[in-house]
Amino acid sequence: MDGNVGTRVRNNLIGGILGRGQPPHWAGTVWGWAVYFSGNGNDIELTGNTIGLDVNGDPTLGSVWGIHTDNSLYTDVRIGGMGPGEGNVIAGHLLTGITIGRGNRGVRLAGNSIHSNATSGSGFLGIDLIGTDLATGVTPNDPLDEDLGGNGLQNYPVIATAVSEMGGTRIQGALDSAPNQTYTLEFFASPTCDPTGFGQGSTPLGFATVTTDSGGHAAFDVLVGTSSAGDFVSSTATLEPEGSTSEFSACVQTTGSTCATNIGFGGPGSSVLSLCGTPLGTGGSATLNLDSAPANEPVWITFGPTNNPTPLFGGTVVPVPGRTMFLGMTAADGTLSFGPILGGGGPATIYAQAAVRDPSIPTGFGISNAIEIQFLP
Repeated sequence: MDGNVGTRVRNNLIGGILGRGQPPHWAGTVWGWAVYFSGNGNDIELTGNTIGLDVNGDPTLGSVWGIHTDNSLYTDVRIGGMGPGEGNVIAGHLLTGITIGRGNRGVRLAGNSIHSNATSGSGFLGIDLIGTDLATGVTPNDPLDEDLGGNGLQNYPVIATAVSEMGGTRIQGALDSAPNQTYTLEFFASPTCDPTGFGQGSTPLGFATVTTDSGGHAAFDVLVGTSSAGDFVSSTATLEPEGSTSEFSACVQTTGSTCATNIGFGGPGSSVLSLCGTPLGTGGSATLNLDSAPANEPVWITFGPTNNPTPLFGGTVVPVPGRTMFLGMTAADGTLSFGPILGGGGPATIYAQAAVRDPSIPTGFGISNAIEIQFLP
């Protein structure tokens, strides 16, 4: 692409180009780009394409580089999107999947599947932002994100934990970037981690929006799409509304969720209490969930260091000596989530049980099952 304005490239199977350099300058070297930007332009959209895949969906038609913006001066470039069918698949390239040249800003990457690139094994990346020094490879994050280069060398998020739990993948971490700015964070899962330890992103899991504080910091705790224990999760950050997307973050392996032990049903009612997440040692966290409860009703939780098996309203377990606190209101589907509950401070065992207002019960309240929660040092 050279000097394009208002260009749309949609729903194509784009194979790679590989060519050998000729004497006297590049004899014997291999060159090739699937999509190459040069010159300047704006308002470019690439959506729904496969770039490097064959007709069977295998990454056998890669170039040396997948998408390459060189040192062009393009702005408002949208590669992929969050809508159905808008993401591209960029895979199978010898070096980098997407390269953002030092003169470009506002190149937005969203909803793409970027995998199986850097097949040469030379430390190249799924996404590479090129600095003013023209260096390739992972760009370290910098305080307040004040450096120059492709997409402003936008800092990437740092993922602390990724836990596969009921309903999706809970990812916790932080973004440190420019102060008082809004960012879209996108999360991905891959069966393996890139040899560099950063990315790539085979399956988009979802996204979240954060705003940094005056120090440029924004913590996140998000539940996105389902991944399997053992998958590797990575993330990107996109500055809004400019659209400059970062490189992939370091990847973190997804762990399986552990849940507190269910030690008996209280009753009456049908609500179910659970606590699932990472083991509750220092740095661990879990989320308290109530399911199958009446809709739009208040919920309280009682917790204590011991339990009494004497029936209450026909039930079996009561935490004692109980402390009670208001959790919130159930949603229209009869659920309530509370958390994260942070680990550490143990060893200690706590028993918990929920009460929810239920007009259908003569006593006016339903009592959930009780759970046994283990806090670790």
